[in-house]
Amino acid sequence: MYQFRFFVLSCGMALLSLFALHNLSGHVAASVPSAVPAAFSTPRSTYPIVDTATITRALTFLRTSQRADGGFVGFTPGQSDDFTTIKVALALNAARLPIGYLTTSGGKTTLSYLATRTYSYTHDLSGAVFPGRLGLVALAVVAGDADAAAFGVYPAGHAQAGQPINLLSALASSYHPATGAYSTTAQLGFSNGGAGSISQSYALLGLAAAQQPVSAAAVTYLRTLQEADGGWGYGFGGDVDTTALAIQALIASGIAPTDQDVQDGLTFLHRQQLAGGAWGFNGTPSADSTAGVIQAAAAAGFTPVNASWAASSGTPQSALSALQSADGSFSGNVLGTAHAIAGLTEMPLPLLGRAQRAERALAAIRDNPGRQRIVGFVRIAQRWRFARCYPGLQRCWYQSRHRQCAREQHIGPLLPKH
Repeated sequence: MYQFRFFVLSCGMALLSLFALHNLSGHVAASVPSAVPAAFSTPRSTYPIVDTATITRALTFLRTSQRADGGFVGFTPGQSDDFTTIKVALALNAARLPIGYLTTSGGKTTLSYLATRTYSYTHDLSGAVFPGRLGLVALAVVAGDADAAAFGVYPAGHAQAGQPINLLSALASSYHPATGAYSTTAQLGFSNGGAGSISQSYALLGLAAAQQPVSAAAVTYLRTLQEADGGWGYGFGGDVDTTALAIQALIASGIAPTDQDVQDGLTFLHRQQLAGGAWGFNGTPSADSTAGVIQAAAAAGFTPVNASWAASSGTPQSALSALQSADGSFSGNVLGTAHAIAGLTEMPLPLLGRAQRAERALAAIRDNPGRQRIVGFVRIAQRWRFARCYPGLQRCWYQSRHRQCAREQHIGPLLPKH
């Protein structure tokens, strides 16, 4: 009986993989590799998934930078940083590697570290939550194939001490229906839980990653934060990094890349591009900013990014690669390196885990007329909780029941040349 079930499941998965690599019009994307890479296997020292020397060197730098607790140093020497470690978890997913790819000799991973820090990072001393941080942690948890509804535990002395933390319900508790904002009075150091472009964007992205519904009011609120120049920032003009993040959040929430607010944001980013193809500050290229814009462009359907975003003296990818140091790092630190990996792979947020990718592949097949003959196999896959990476659906954007793969076609007008 087991052999029969395995045979049926294998046949069903073969059909699912075949149809998942087609777009709704039935055409196969020319860029889809002929063989599915052996992703999500045991940790390894080689890098066969996106086999470029640039990414390999970046991963090697990350491997040598991991601390014994599984985390990574941020701006405080000798101390693991929560935000930086989150970005490393996202970078691994962007490179189609399992979270265990970076594991210490003591068996610690980025998620091992984050699980011990979840409460202190997402709550202030009074117990109030930071909405943006909750969304950020949810992004990393989903990317690492863990459960955003049960990650980390409440500390001793808390009314729910020892119980798992539901990041999603905690985030929902900070939502204000009247305005659509996710905000609280949380305050810790220079951080606060107030409403803003970055916090709102991360909240929406965390919900999208966990397959949770996003209210129209929450999306509208993020729209209202758009600056007069088309970007998003802090109230005095657009900022490249914030704009790239907001664009990804809007598209992840179901807004089409052709939407005027998204197009205005893309136009803002295009105006900020340097002649060499990168983005930065005061004319100085930044790996962090360049990677973020590449992710936003990819989310909007411009893949490969170089095809539409080439500048007068270079392309985004060539400019980003040129920023790598001899030790494999970008910006000379872990954070810049993690950001760069996501940009080099052109994988926008949210980065889904294996289960989420499988669910979306199955949903796309279910919702697509003419694919009814494989419904039986879909049910088998659901019963057996099959979770696998479908490369052809890696860069899909979703709006209602209509799905198109940005990987297979450019969505929206090509941006003008400089």
